[in-house]
Amino acid sequence: MRHNLKSLASMLVATVLMVNLIMIGMLAYTLEASYKRKIEEVRTNVANLALMMDQSVTGVAREVSLVVRETQQFLESRLRAADALSAAEVNALLAVREGWLGNIADLQITDSRGQVRFNAPEDLQAGFAQCGGSA
Repeated sequence: MRHNLKSLASMLVATVLMVNLIMIGMLAYTLEASYKRKIEEVRTNVANLALMMDQSVTGVAREVSLVVRETQQFLESRLRAADALSAAEVNALLAVREGWLGNIADLQITDSRGQVRFNAPEDLQAGFAQCGGSA
């Protein structure tokens, strides 16, 4: 009888160990599968975010380009028609065009030397006026 109890106890210990090993194996497999699934999910999210940002930046660049082109064509057509453009008119036009863009970009017109002639920031306009220039 004592031998049967010892045999039963060792069989029970072996069974518990076997079940624990199987559970540890299943847990390791599940964790690895979950880890791989999460990595793929993160990769997909990053790729989607990068695509959305690319499309957003491209859209903004296209919008700025269209506004600049439209402003250029308008000013060139006015100058070809020999209309005199005052600084106030040009600055007002640029202010309206900047309104189209929101706070995306500041529009400025430079001369052939690269100096800002129209819609200059306040500090540049003040410095230009002190140097004897007129906008």
